[in-house]
Amino acid sequence: MNYKIRQIQFAVFPKNFNLSDKIKLAADLKIKTDNLFNGEPTILPLPIDAPPEIPRIMLRSVDGKYTCNISIQRIDLFLNLGN
Repeated sequence: MNYKIRQIQFAVFPKNFNLSDKIKLAADLKIKTDNLFNGEPTILPLPIDAPPEIPRIMLRSVDGKYTCNISIQRIDLFLNLGN
């Protein structure tokens, strides 16, 4: 059997996480990651009662190698290693 890793996922569970200014948070993350997430950010206008695990902010690199999904409870970072 020959196995190949295609994607790696890291989950971060921050304390006292504030998503009140989603646009600023997305811009700050782009800057603090040295523009790693250089694609267009996606900010979802979800209702207050939406499940907390649904991402509110999604960041990507233009080449699709890096992805960051931010929900109320966690931050998921993905590294796509290809086929």
